[in-house]
Amino acid sequence: MIKKELSKRSSVYIFDEIPDFETFVYVIKGQHNTFFIDTFCGPDYMKSIIDDMELTSTHNIVVINTHFHWDHIWGNNFFHKNKIVAHKSCQKLIVDNWDEMLRENSIYAKGKLTMNLPNTTFTNKISFNSDGINMFYSPGHTKDCISVYDTEDEFLYVGDNLERPHVFVESDDIDAYIKTLNSYLTLKPKKIFAGHTLELDENDIQETIAYLNNLK
Repeated sequence: MIKKELSKRSSVYIFDEIPDFETFVYVIKGQHNTFFIDTFCGPDYMKSIIDDMELTSTHNIVVINTHFHWDHIWGNNFFHKNKIVAHKSCQKLIVDNWDEMLRENSIYAKGKLTMNLPNTTFTNKISFNSDGINMFYSPGHTKDCISVYDTEDEFLYVGDNLERPHVFVESDDIDAYIKTLNSYLTLKPKKIFAGHTLELDENDIQETIAYLNNLK
């Protein structure tokens, strides 16, 4: 695990346990809450972050699951007492795919895995205004994807909706994916961060739109 500071209040924890690509857990320290964007592959990984941050058990933590895939939700059970936010469709997708994800990828888990579903879900958007954090539905890579916009830093966190060199498209609704990417352009973020790629920009969005149009 490697830690990198992104701003005065934002950090990324970098994990390379999965071959061929790095996976990132982002942490934003708001005035009232500390936000964890995704929980990687198990509770032991999350404990290592908590230990590094020297957080107490009484600290108010909000976990965000950008989508249902195993490398983004397997650490949820470490935060079973905390608020875990996701799109409303994420719960069912975790349940429906849990056994298959476990069967195919359990070698990457660290710590005992138990299914811990998001306990706070939304349809279109949800905000933590006192901390400057907005989450919104952004279907693309999967149909349950959400994105996070930090209005203080003007950082956009997009889960797996953007990657280099190309995105992996699981959902068949390409038009919805392109609509999501166009919505990113309207935000004009200073920096964009993805689940497996750091510091993307507007060109990456435009290139991904072109790639998706070619798929169509």
